[in-house]
Amino acid sequence: MSLRDDGTFQVQADLVLRPGMRHAELLAQPGEWEQWLFFDGAPVAWRRVFDADGGKKPEKTVLIVTFDGADGPMAKWQIAPWNLMDGAQSRPEGPHTKALREWFERRHGCALPLSRDWGHVDAAHDPHNQVTLVVCNLREGFASEREWQAYRNRNAR
Repeated sequence: MSLRDDGTFQVQADLVLRPGMRHAELLAQPGEWEQWLFFDGAPVAWRRVFDADGGKKPEKTVLIVTFDGADGPMAKWQIAPWNLMDGAQSRPEGPHTKALREWFERRHGCALPLSRDWGHVDAAHDPHNQVTLVVCNLREGFASEREWQAYRNRNAR
């Protein structure tokens, strides 16, 4: 599956994410979605754990999609195979971020980090929860164009 130039992410045959997507569009796709995070009592993030297709054998994968409020557009998505997401590393760049970048390129044909007008994608490690995920922060998820440009400049390589 692939990440296209327009920001559309074909996660697998029956699962597509795209900039501007609303949660109703996400939930209309086949598969079981779990409400994951809430804001003011309304779900703003949804999680799906699934066996990814396309490899030599199915691979249990976690996908979390966060929206800008209950009715807003998709703000970000995060994905990782179950067996690579947990573990400590002593600095932001380490063995887990490296392994996830390699996995994403092998699985989705796209080298990370990637920055385009629609968003920024890279592996990121959360030292508090000791979890590493491939994260896509979409332009629409930022409060202003200024905030987006500052984020993009900080993450330029």
